[in-house]
Amino acid sequence: MAIEITTDQKIKKLSIINFVFYFFLFLLIAFILSYFILNFWQKRLNRELADLTKSLEKTPAEKALEEKILGSGIKKGYQEKINDFGKLINYYQQPLNFFNFLGENAHPKVRFTKLNLDLDKNIADISGKAADFEALGQQILILEGEKNIKGLNLSKVSIAKEGGIEFKLILGFEPQFFKYK
Repeated sequence: MAIEITTDQKIKKLSIINFVFYFFLFLLIAFILSYFILNFWQKRLNRELADLTKSLEKTPAEKALEEKILGSGIKKGYQEKINDFGKLINYYQQPLNFFNFLGENAHPKVRFTKLNLDLDKNIADISGKAADFEALGQQILILEGEKNIKGLNLSKVSIAKEGGIEFKLILGFEPQFFKYK
């Protein structure tokens, strides 16, 4: 019987070969497992995507409601009616703006007795009575200082029988002054 003695170099070669073999075997198993895991996740995510896409699709009832709101053909939809209302409101003029303006800018010693308001021409024809010329002058200065007035004309001034000053003013306003805000 022959006994063979192995050297350290043969043992080292065998251990390196075994290490490389087991390392690549581990990598092969890891790649195969990764393939199946990733394939499973891809199928699951594709199913979720299909479910989400299906849930985002409109039902026939939702499509009919959208058609009713946005309008089509001969029937006017709500969207078109809303747009038409917006056009109308742009042409609407609000005289309340003028009365607020007059209340804020009236001199304490001046009374307005007559008013003719022409919204189409943006003109106010105002008659009134002031305690004296100084109050009338101050009232005119107050009105001239307003940015919304584009023209002011003092057309008539007279001394009243019972005292005071009677006057007539014609005020021209910027067109946007009477617009609905």
